[in-house]
Amino acid sequence: MITFLELLPIELHEITDYFEPNTELEENDHKVGVMSEDLKKLYTLWNNTMKTVSLMKTERRFSRVTNEEEFDAKIEELMERAEVLKNLFWFAVKVEYNLWGKDSIGVRKGFNVVWSDQEPGVDGLFRRLFEGL
Repeated sequence: MITFLELLPIELHEITDYFEPNTELEENDHKVGVMSEDLKKLYTLWNNTMKTVSLMKTERRFSRVTNEEEFDAKIEELMERAEVLKNLFWFAVKVEYNLWGKDSIGVRKGFNVVWSDQEPGVDGLFRRLFEGL
C-alpha cells in the first residue's frame, strides 16, 4: 500500500495545469515574489482537494450514496488531507520568502506572493480562506 508521503511527490509531479488565484494585488500588499513551480503545484493540489471535498459533500447532501459510512469516511480523509496540504503550502511560502513574523500573507493573481500591512475586513474573510493567512 502506497503512503501519503510516497504519493505526494508523484501527485505534484503530475500537475501541469495550475489553479491560479483570482484576487488582484491590493493597495496594502507588499509583493515579495512570484510562486515557484513547486509552490504552484502544491497550491493547485490543495485547491483541487478542497474542490473534491465540496463536490463530495454536495453529492452526499443531494444524492443517494450506496455506502454512507464509507463515503463519509472518504470525505473526512480528504478534509484532513486538504488541511495538511494547506499547512504545508503556507509553511513552504514562509520558508521560501522568509515571511516569519508576518501575519497577513497571501497569494494574488499572477501567482504573486504578498504580505499586507493590515488584516482584511469581513469582506476579505472568504478570500482569506483560499488566498491568504
